[in-house]
Formats: sequence, C-alpha cells, structure tokens
Amino acid sequence: MRITVLRNDPEVPPGSLLRVAADHEIEVDVVALDAGDALPNLSRVEAVVVLGGEMGAYDTVQYPYLADEKAFLRSAVDRGIPVLGLCLGCQLLAEALGGSAYLASAPEVAFASIEGIAPDPVVDILTTEPSLMMHRDTWDLPPGGVLLARSARYRQAFRLGSALGIQPHPEVDQDIVASWFAHESSVELALQAGADPTAVLAAVTSNMATVDAVADRFFGAWIAEAKGRVRGLVADTGKLSAE
Repeated sequence: MRITVLRNDPEVPPGSLLRVAADHEIEVDVVALDAGDALPNLSRVEAVVVLGGEMGAYDTVQYPYLADEKAFLRSAVDRGIPVLGLCLGCQLLAEALGGSAYLASAPEVAFASIEGIAPDPVVDILTTEPSLMMHRDTWDLPPGGVLLARSARYRQAFRLGSALGIQPHPEVDQDIVASWFAHESSVELALQAGADPTAVLAAVTSNMATVDAVADRFFGAWIAEAKGRVRGLVADTGKLSAE
C-alpha cells in the first residue's frame, strides 16, 4: 500500500507518520499543496492522509487549492479510498462530505486525552493517552457521519464511509510543537485558549515516550485498517473486471 499525504502548510509536516509508515514498510508520497504541487489522479491513489494548517477549511479565497482539495477528498471517499484527516484535515473532510467548518467560540490548546463517544478501534487509542489539541476552528458532522469522540469543548473525531477525521495531532513531536510556539500567533492562540504555551510544550517534551507510543499505535491501527480497505477495493475491481 502507498499513502498519499496532502500537506497544506509547510509548518505542519507529517512528523511521526513517516516513521510509522516506514516501520510498516509503507511508501509515502507527500503532495505539498502549499507549494503548488498538483493533486494526483485518484486512479493512482490507494490511501490518503490530510495534514493540518494554520488556515481554515473555508479560506478558499486566500488558499484556492483548498476548494480542489475538498473535491478530491469527496471523490476519494465516494470511491471507498481510505482517508484520514488530522486537525485541519478533519475540518476539510467534514466540509467535503457535506458538513461545515467554522471559527470556534474559543481556541483549544491542550495536551490531553479525548473522551470516547462510540467505540472505535483506531480512535479509542486517543482516549487512553494524551495527545496535542491545537486549533481555532471546529466542525459540524456531515450527514450520515458518526461522532466518535469529543473534549469538554468540541467534537474530536468522526467517521463516514472510508473517511476518519480527528481533531488532535498524534503526528507531532517536541520539535514540531516548539517550532509552532516560536511564532507569536501560536503563543497568542494558546493564551486565548487559557493555556500556558510553555507548559504545553513542556508536557509534550517530558512525555515523548508516550507521544511516540500513541503515534505508533494510532497510525499502525489506521494503516492496518486502510490495508484491509485497499485489499477490498482491489478484490471488487477484479470481480468487476471478470464480469
């Protein structure tokens, strides 16, 4: 299996996803939409991971590629291709599938676990150990979507068909988080959320063994699930061809 990673912001890289994919002998193609890379032909895509970014899913005037990206995600899910959205990626998925993303009443910046709403073999991993939440936007479920988890403030995960969207950032490490808090805008975001950016970074840094373990388990579980979906798609294609 090969994963197509859609990057929306150079400051938000795939992080530990690359390590976990390599551990599972999965090849990864990073499509830097923020740098002008073209979206690939869906006929050559097996699985998709959509990364985060500072922009909103609705900022299509300033970031025109977001509109094409949402159409791409909608088509991918229509085809049954496994898609995982992280933070902004979750919001893009919600909009692409008929829901909405919008500015939240207040930002959320925390290193914490999320509360499970419905059992899920992938999302349940994020309900037992902390991961980073850092966002100013939130989203409404698309029609037919199933809410899987939430925090005290916001929805945190959903499924619809082959799509899984999560609000947290299991892909980050201390270096990525430090690079975010090197920007005044991220410090201000944390303060608006009622969080101490220094304390959040310290929590991630001092718990890196847990952060890495969560990433290993979360991405490993999603990759295993995605492989099963890809095998099913290949089998269905073969049946249709034989018919």
